[in-house]
Amino acid sequence: MRFGGPIFERCADPEAWVQAVKRLGYTAAYCPLDENASDDFVRAYAAAAKAGNLVIAEVGAWSNPIDPDGAKRKAAIRLNADRLALADRIGARCCVNIAGSRSPSWAGPHADNFTRATFDLIVETVRGIIDAVKPARTFYTLECARCEGH
Repeated sequence: MRFGGPIFERCADPEAWVQAVKRLGYTAAYCPLDENASDDFVRAYAAAAKAGNLVIAEVGAWSNPIDPDGAKRKAAIRLNADRLALADRIGARCCVNIAGSRSPSWAGPHADNFTRATFDLIVETVRGIIDAVKPARTFYTLECARCEGH
């Protein structure tokens, strides 16, 4: 089993990042890059992680891909596809998000979250994200969201 968590240290290069992760006693880590990273930069971090016996556990895609606002929904879907593509490029185990919410709040409670139509929208959205990227080695995963007080 591997343990990982956030690191809050700014790292100038892949080797410094590996050392920062190891100083915390982790053998797994969040991806330190964003979807705009060049292929060379992604390869350098992937190689450093492998050399340091670290697993890049996840790339977060925290957004609301079922947002009731069409423009926000489209932007969130694009972000999820871009982040899933990054996860696959760097060899992360997964790209993670929540299913989203029909609330104007990205993870807020809403009665429509529990309808068959929303379930179908989630399935259609997840399929669309995966089909757009066609990841070869990374899973797209949904984390359960917990809404305070609900």
